[in-house]
Amino acid sequence: MELRPGALIAGRFRVERKVGAGGMGEVWAGEQTALGVRVALKTLLPASACDPQIVARFKREAYLLGRIRSDYVARVVDFVTDPEVGLVLVMEFVEGEPLSAVVASRKTSIEETIDLGIDLASGLCDLHRAQVVHRDLKPDNILLQPQGDGRRRAIIVDFGVGKSFATELGGAPQGEDLAELTHADMAVGTIAYMAPEQIVDSHGATGAADIYALGAILYRAVSGQQVFGSLDDVEYAKKKLVSPPTPLPLSRFDRAARGLQAAVERALAKSPADRFATAEAMRQELLLLRDVARGLAMDLDAVTDMAPLSELLGELAGESRASENPEQEEATLIGRLTAGDTLTPEARRELTTLADEPPTLNTAVALVDASSLLLIEAKAELEAKVALEAKAVPEAKVEAPAPVVPEPSPPPSPRTSHPSLAGPETVRTRTPPAPPPKKLALILAALGGIVIGFLAHWALALALARP
Repeated sequence: MELRPGALIAGRFRVERKVGAGGMGEVWAGEQTALGVRVALKTLLPASACDPQIVARFKREAYLLGRIRSDYVARVVDFVTDPEVGLVLVMEFVEGEPLSAVVASRKTSIEETIDLGIDLASGLCDLHRAQVVHRDLKPDNILLQPQGDGRRRAIIVDFGVGKSFATELGGAPQGEDLAELTHADMAVGTIAYMAPEQIVDSHGATGAADIYALGAILYRAVSGQQVFGSLDDVEYAKKKLVSPPTPLPLSRFDRAARGLQAAVERALAKSPADRFATAEAMRQELLLLRDVARGLAMDLDAVTDMAPLSELLGELAGESRASENPEQEEATLIGRLTAGDTLTPEARRELTTLADEPPTLNTAVALVDASSLLLIEAKAELEAKVALEAKAVPEAKVEAPAPVVPEPSPPPSPRTSHPSLAGPETVRTRTPPAPPPKKLALILAALGGIVIGFLAHWALALALARP
């Protein structure tokens, strides 16, 4: 029987709409009529339902997944047989956006990626504890379920090529595959997320293969690209077998970002022995990184509250610092300062004491802005002083003494500066520019010390944060 909306399965589950289909089965959204609970209904296609081997694996999937209790894995509700539809695996229906849609539209932030990794590692912990290897963890098999606190939880929803790595009751052989509901070609994974050893021997894959897939998912989410770029499946598999993973590109260089980079690269190690020993070990590493990221966010917020540079810049320029023409902005500031518009004592004190703040990203930005403003002011003061001195001391003109004649020579011109400069032509000299004021030298020295000290402190912090 072909399912259609409104059909009743086993007298308890009403069919609503189709949400997915593969070469061996379909997934429908439905409702448990007695309780009004939404469910997902997995069924076999007629051709698959006639294959005893596929039917046996379908039953095995229901049995294995029925043992899993996890907040990060879609739960099995029931496994029923309908006289017209056949076997139906009833699972929890998860409302949410597929992770595949998210990563196709944008890159995730460092913080989002860490949270995503914690959720997926938690799900893998529960799967591996039940001795089940997923083998096809990828963005298509993950839904982001909205939570009450505004965040979204990652839920693993498909086990099409999962397998058990332990001998089950009834004498089932170790490593027997589960039902492959969504892959007509009986593939055991997706190339971009498969571990190298899984490409060679998918039946022997262990939990280390799921850890590799998790690393590939986080790489894709935060970078916007696959580990080995855009290649066809054959070339991608060859590259994965012979080359180390491409380093994860970063747009940030704080401790949280570098820690995530190290965790992802470890999960993507070619050899299973070089990866995290367990999903729990990777989860613990990501939990530490989340604490680091939250600590950095608190530091940035504190510095922003304590150093309201926007107000100072508004006082100086009368507008936002975010100018599209920095040269014009600098010229305007120099002009205003030259005309006598200087920093207030309070503004100068707040700018010059920013160096006392903790070395965070916001402090660095504030110091750069403060340094620029102080240098502009010093430059304007110097130019104004030179201009005033040039106006106060006119250019000196040196003329030659009068030629010797029989008559008494007239007294030497007071405008002659030195006898050796006498001659038939007038020599002009310009008053040399005044040396830089002592105030500018002090400001430059102070700023140099601040910048050098900050960079040394930041470099030391990064070095200590490296694993």
